[in-house]
Amino acid sequence: MKYGFLTSKTSVTLFGLIIGLYGGFKIANSQYRLMLERDLKTSIAGASSTAGAANAGAIEETRQIIDKARNSPDNIEAQLDAADQFMQISRPEEALPFLQRANQLDQQDPRALAGLGMVGFLTGKYDEAIKWASQSLAIRPGNPGASFLLVASYIRTNQKLDVAERMISDLEKSGVDPAMITSIRDELKAARSTKGSTKTVLDHGPDVKGPESNR
Repeated sequence: MKYGFLTSKTSVTLFGLIIGLYGGFKIANSQYRLMLERDLKTSIAGASSTAGAANAGAIEETRQIIDKARNSPDNIEAQLDAADQFMQISRPEEALPFLQRANQLDQQDPRALAGLGMVGFLTGKYDEAIKWASQSLAIRPGNPGASFLLVASYIRTNQKLDVAERMISDLEKSGVDPAMITSIRDELKAARSTKGSTKTVLDHGPDVKGPESNR
């Protein structure tokens, strides 16, 4: 899979899936995500060990991607491809070394910067998410994925909400999925109503294990 994390409108949807912020996601799209996670976790588990698994082809492909990155530390594309395997199933800590290496190889690569921002967001280091996303946007202005990440980080920290609102309008004009725009606007309203509290539903991913999943 060619690494394209947070570089397109499609990546905004991926970001929404990862953090569970998507219109109707908790009811319908959660099933898609769970299937995706199972497939990729099986692949990565097999690629990281000698354990057998049903999908040998997927395991071998993932093993090759990860091994290529480990064996080619000066290949930035290989580092980003390996990071992508882990980011898609919300395992940012395991993606981090590959993203850090990619950033060492090219500190001006907006994909690596945005990926580091995503790691920051998923690990609760929102100031880092803001820093890396801002740097990514400085290099590639208007990048929808990095823009959405920055907006979500502003909302999560309850800061620069007016800037976030303007960025949401820009994302809407760029053609980002209307369901994502609606969801992030709802988050912005919730952040404003909390008056300093940082807790919004951005804290919560999809949950299909109990009745709370439909809330």
